[in-house]
Amino acid sequence: MKPFLSMLLFSMFVSAHAGNMAGEVEHLLQYVEQSGCIFERNGSEHDAREARKHIERKYDYLKSRLQTTEQFIRYAASESSITGRKYHVICNGKRMLSSEWLNTELKRYREHRNDSASKGGGKEASSPEGRKLSADETGAGQ
Repeated sequence: MKPFLSMLLFSMFVSAHAGNMAGEVEHLLQYVEQSGCIFERNGSEHDAREARKHIERKYDYLKSRLQTTEQFIRYAASESSITGRKYHVICNGKRMLSSEWLNTELKRYREHRNDSASKGGGKEASSPEGRKLSADETGAGQ
């Protein structure tokens, strides 16, 4: 009976973790698309919508091998898998590595989600431009 219970608990943990990762990845994809930022990839600039499509295609290819949202950022949204060149974002004239930008947003999203869960509400989320985001945009309504 104990091995069965252990397997059941482990399965529940893995399932919950996978659900969290899927929600976090979807949030980050929406964040990219709605950012209004410019994305530099292999020396060319792309709008936010094109960037989301590209990152999402890479994610779909890698999904079965990724176990964390940090791995999603590292392998699907940080650099070219062909050239190894880092991706950058330009928001409000400020250029930064996409990995730093997305990891910062992931941290903010997790803090917001934890605050909301513990307080039944919490901090308002904002876009890179400072615009308040709705629950749909932050993924909090998921």
